[in-house]
Amino acid sequence: MPVKKTIFLFCFAALLLNLSLPLSASAEYSRRSPIKFQKTSLKNDEKTVHDYVERILKQIVRPASGLLPYPYIIPSAPGQNAPTSRLKGTYLQMYDWDTFFVGLRLSMDKKTYLWKDAILDFLAQTAPDGYTPRTLAPYRFWDYPDQCKPFLAQGAYLASKAMRNFSWITPQIFRKLALTVQYWENYRKGADGLYVWRRSVESGVDNSAADLMTPDNTAAGVDLNCYLVREFKALSLIALKLGMKKNAAKYLRKSARLAELINAEMWSKKDKIYYSINSLTGRQIKIKDWTCFLPLWVGIASKKRAEEMIQRHLLNPKEFWGKYGIPSLAFNNPLYNNAKLGFIPGYHTVSNWQGPVWILPNYLIMLGIEHYGYHQEAVEIARKMVRLVAVDIQKNGSAHENYNSRTGKPLNAPNFGSWDLLTDVMLREAQNNSNPTELK
Repeated sequence: MPVKKTIFLFCFAALLLNLSLPLSASAEYSRRSPIKFQKTSLKNDEKTVHDYVERILKQIVRPASGLLPYPYIIPSAPGQNAPTSRLKGTYLQMYDWDTFFVGLRLSMDKKTYLWKDAILDFLAQTAPDGYTPRTLAPYRFWDYPDQCKPFLAQGAYLASKAMRNFSWITPQIFRKLALTVQYWENYRKGADGLYVWRRSVESGVDNSAADLMTPDNTAAGVDLNCYLVREFKALSLIALKLGMKKNAAKYLRKSARLAELINAEMWSKKDKIYYSINSLTGRQIKIKDWTCFLPLWVGIASKKRAEEMIQRHLLNPKEFWGKYGIPSLAFNNPLYNNAKLGFIPGYHTVSNWQGPVWILPNYLIMLGIEHYGYHQEAVEIARKMVRLVAVDIQKNGSAHENYNSRTGKPLNAPNFGSWDLLTDVMLREAQNNSNPTELK
């Protein structure tokens, strides 16, 4: 399709989305919806997924090399004769948030030291102003000048807690962790106190419909601000462990203040959901995607708001409650699609987050709704993910990074590891109400 025509259609869809559309949720979602839960055993599927995860974990940790002074982690294990281009779904670089979630899974196998090493690789590249590349490889850095997503302090805290050892976080390392967050405060903080992405690709949600509705450096994402609430809190917890009481208090205040701003500015009283904000206009970007639910994972939504959002939107089959899991963009959004790849005008093809099911959103939303008492629904999400990935492995020999949310068929990036590795523990975590990402 010609670029001009693509841009026209995209803008037309954006116009539609900013009109005052009626809510898709009806009165039937004002109370708990009658969800039919699966009863079939998933023991065989769980074993299929576990065996795959064990195989992939052995292939995605690479030895220190070139620009990376410590062993590093890549998201995928390339199959035989697989293309080596990330544009074709083979990821041989180390990515910021992928590293966090792979590290989380490694820590469950008592290999937390590998998570620590990967964090040190990122911090080895941190500049005096806090800039840290989000994508690393032994021979070059990618995606400049995108900033590393704020997951390093969270990772450092959870890794140290798992190892029961904070001694590796020296004053110099703590300073670098603080600098990576200071970068967001110095260069990405708007007048309203919320933080903005440089561009949609920096967010990791490559073709985020919400971020693409605004120019670069103007989308105050629900996701980014939620990550920073956790990052400030992690810095506070680390500082406390290191005996830095003033720093601990300072970062705890920053975390609480940002949580207050998210609730004050991003919550839609009319739609009962959190929206990203266009920092140029101050208006909410009324796009319902998976990131709208991240305040549940972070635990900053009130019980009333969580109930309203879950009932009206998450459990609504017209929006997010799908047979194969939660889609990355609401089913009833005009931009919703299940293309193998996404497209950004003036850029290149990217991973598609405008409809397909991804494991990560389902994992974080599962943890979030469990926190607010939706145990059966959380277990149901986990069951769907285990079944989805197991069928893929059984039929195709590997997991993929995303799936058609209408058919369950795999789309892009075979031999995928990254957060797909958490499918191995999702069901157990949901059943036991366990949250390994909790900062406490």
